[in-house]
Amino acid sequence: MARKIVITGGKGGTGKTTVCANLGIALARLNLRVLLMDMDIGLNNLDVVMKVEDKVVFDFIDVVENRCRAGQALIQDETEPTLYVMPSCHSAKRQVTADAVKKVISRLSDTFDYILLDCPAGIDVGFRRAINCADEAIVVVTPHLSGVRDADKTIAQLTANSVSVNVVVNRVRGDLVASGEMLSAFEVFSLLGHTALGVIPENDEVNCNVDLHACRKPFDVLARNLTSGSYDIYDCVSRYKGVFGRLKRKFKKMYKEYIMPSDNYNRAQAMILDDKYNLGKTGFFKELREVVAKYMECDALTVDTFSNGNLDIVITISAKKLYKQLTPVE
Repeated sequence: MARKIVITGGKGGTGKTTVCANLGIALARLNLRVLLMDMDIGLNNLDVVMKVEDKVVFDFIDVVENRCRAGQALIQDETEPTLYVMPSCHSAKRQVTADAVKKVISRLSDTFDYILLDCPAGIDVGFRRAINCADEAIVVVTPHLSGVRDADKTIAQLTANSVSVNVVVNRVRGDLVASGEMLSAFEVFSLLGHTALGVIPENDEVNCNVDLHACRKPFDVLARNLTSGSYDIYDCVSRYKGVFGRLKRKFKKMYKEYIMPSDNYNRAQAMILDDKYNLGKTGFFKELREVVAKYMECDALTVDTFSNGNLDIVITISAKKLYKQLTPVE
């Protein structure tokens, strides 16, 4: 009998679909049979995130309206053979009730170990339809006060329907937490007062749907917590503490604030032209070089004097942006 878990969060943009997809992949890596069901009728995008939109023949609504069998609407993942997706559609000819959804899930319950329901945003009809088909819920919340407030309202609705609640804090910026500019995951957990299931850091490749495997470790921790009942929390803050952590925060902030794409130029990879201190000979400087190469794209930078043990070091790095001029469009 499958564990039926709804992935919800109240407001849009918290990363419900991304968490659903990545958690499904992580569970499949544990050799568990997993089904991802898109419960959002009208604004469905789980098939897009999983990159199976070109393989859709039948969808969830076809199963509900008896145009096909449940197994015909399943799409097997290419990389994880025990992972399947049941996509939704843009519209339904008649209203889809919670009882109709339960019948579909009951047909598949003995085939899978986990059925993850990707819940639509909000707490209206689509939300109630999804939570009535689940025994457990994972509330995805971002570390912002507005997100925490909406998550609290969502948890109240889940609790009223006797659904067990776990909380995942998504899109955590470790550099902002370390500098005190963002709520930490533990502050969010304490405000919501429910079981902490995991923490997922901000990741550009995942946000842009470039590579779902780019943020593998946090979701592996999340999957282990879900399957074994452990309470391990991924640490996305410690790398931004200490000497190198301060440098990483500084470079990342400069990159975000000052290095923005121009309307007339296409930014290319930065080149370090002047290597006065022969960086890279030791592990200390090798790590600094990697930090600079990742976060620096400016004409010149002077890193402030800082202390490494008893030695005061001043490092000056010259870097140059390479731009490719684009032809103006008249």
